[in-house]
Amino acid sequence: MGLFLGNMTNNRANDLLRPGEYDFADNYFAGVFWAYDKPLGTGRWSVGGEVQVNLHFGDQAFVEFVAPATLRYHPDLPFAPALESLGFGLGLSHTTKVPEVEVRVRGDAARTMVYWLAEAAFSVGGREDELFVRVHHRSDAFGLLRPDSGSNAFALGWRRAF
Repeated sequence: MGLFLGNMTNNRANDLLRPGEYDFADNYFAGVFWAYDKPLGTGRWSVGGEVQVNLHFGDQAFVEFVAPATLRYHPDLPFAPALESLGFGLGLSHTTKVPEVEVRVRGDAARTMVYWLAEAAFSVGGREDELFVRVHHRSDAFGLLRPDSGSNAFALGWRRAF
């Protein structure tokens, strides 16, 4: 289970690789999620899924429901002992209103889009607590859905394993 806060950007996905060019929007979100993670084999890899409920606020208020499947790698790096995992998730995002930040950036938007996440998680205190940084991305998945739209955000969160 966990919580996170995020800030939407006016950037396209390829702009996320240019840290000096982030254009943060006046649109934020706070979310809660429930997740399940199952180790594979030796425990370096795990698969799982999560369900998120996110409240967006700022320029526009709406609720977002997200359900991705996740894959995580748990490295054992002596030079970065706090790095707990690197993760990727893929699923669907559905909003209660068409996100205006997507309309401003891409010209159009839809309530249901493909969702992916990329994150790095770090241990804090006991092994059951983690802080993470995450890219929160909604898109048409290279034309799989219509219209050609999407959005990106950065989020900071905390999760606790039970």
